[in-house]
Amino acid sequence: AANTWTLNGGITGSLGVTGSNTYVTTFSDLQSLSGGTGTDIFILPASGSYTGAVNGNGGGDEVRGGNRINTWTITGAGNTGTVTGLSGSFSNVEVLTGHAAQDIFQLHDAADFSGSINGSGGTNNQIIAGDRASAWTINGGGTGQVAGSTFSGIQTCTGALKNNDTFTFTVDPSSLTTTTINGR
Repeated sequence: AANTWTLNGGITGSLGVTGSNTYVTTFSDLQSLSGGTGTDIFILPASGSYTGAVNGNGGGDEVRGGNRINTWTITGAGNTGTVTGLSGSFSNVEVLTGHAAQDIFQLHDAADFSGSINGSGGTNNQIIAGDRASAWTINGGGTGQVAGSTFSGIQTCTGALKNNDTFTFTVDPSSLTTTTINGR
């Protein structure tokens, strides 16, 4: 069964479960949400913030940004981090999905995100590497890999500020009309 958590401002929201028994229920006053062993999708609000934290807990879990400019900060092991619209943190989540507005994904110095990052159709979506040497693979069309994660829907790839990043292209770099590489 898949669980879809729709988070509102404050500490309220709803949980929809699909499977053999499909239902939706509302909740309030929950400051920490933990998914089950299956797929959990946490949808953040377009304005305000959910005042709490989410833990995917296993399965193919996803956090979806609200319909606004989102800043995602990936902070460390266990696929942890923070994002606009969530006052606490997320953990044990394998998929980060932006929205129609700009999404900026910032990897901290020691952070690897072992999952996928999807800018999801926004404009000027960016991934910024942490302050360490990172190996990038650019596959074209805003897709590639860096620091243990795959990405798509990204228009700008920005390397580390003080270290030497390497960028490997699986396509002719002159064909990259939608991807900007900033080695800093």
